[in-house]
Amino acid sequence: MNSNRSGVVGPDPIAPGERKRGDLQGTKRTWTAETVRVSLFPAAGAPARDDLWQTITGAKPDATTTTKEGMVQQQGTVDGKRYLLVSMPGRVDLFMSPPEDADEIPPNIGPHTDALTAVKGFGSRLAEQLEAVTRIGVGGVILHFLDSKKDAYAALERRFPCLNFAKDAADDFLLQLNRPIRSAVITELQMNRIVRWAYLPVHQAQLLVVQALGPSGPTSSSRSSPTTTVKHAVRLDIDVNTAAANTTAFSKDQSAALVAETADKILGLVDDALDGGK
Repeated sequence: MNSNRSGVVGPDPIAPGERKRGDLQGTKRTWTAETVRVSLFPAAGAPARDDLWQTITGAKPDATTTTKEGMVQQQGTVDGKRYLLVSMPGRVDLFMSPPEDADEIPPNIGPHTDALTAVKGFGSRLAEQLEAVTRIGVGGVILHFLDSKKDAYAALERRFPCLNFAKDAADDFLLQLNRPIRSAVITELQMNRIVRWAYLPVHQAQLLVVQALGPSGPTSSSRSSPTTTVKHAVRLDIDVNTAAANTTAFSKDQSAALVAETADKILGLVDDALDGGK
């Protein structure tokens, strides 16, 4: 998460008169979520917990791993969605994971609206189990695939006409903007709304396994083939989080409501971003 920034950012720097209808408008149903997460920060010194998964779901996780540093990782499926729950001293993260048998490149977790709605429900239940949470964040990375790099940059240029970059020569595009607002749950609490745009080439490499029969029996070796770019995407990374400056612990009800609020704000930010911003 980004550190707290004071004040509220003013209007969108792109004037309404400069806007053009671009390739990204009307594409909401074609964006897929690469990852979605909820992060909660209990008060300093809060220990890691290995009971969270069963307390929330009523069932044992598929797998539990505990490290010597005290980190607990639990994996399982809830309502057809795979999750990874990571608990460590002072922090708990919930990630939605692609299915184990996913064969997409890159692996994804389906439509962004479905993923965010699902993690909002699970994350709210998780927040209700944690004491003295002082900071909350919800984040997601969503992708929209196009036929070529040229098409991706053409779409970005139409979305940001003020940049006026040459799409044939442009590369390594990255744009970040934070537009803080006040929470509707706790009116004095500032929430950061961070949006990062980027062009993403998706690479693929094949692992070749060669088997042979040696003096001591079968042997195998592997090598990677050269990577090739197989897809081109516009990448939208959105992170909504409560300000780091807050040190007042939320009640459990407030924590759950803040998780729901941040997830809803991400859905709203996606709509605004694809429609040209407001």
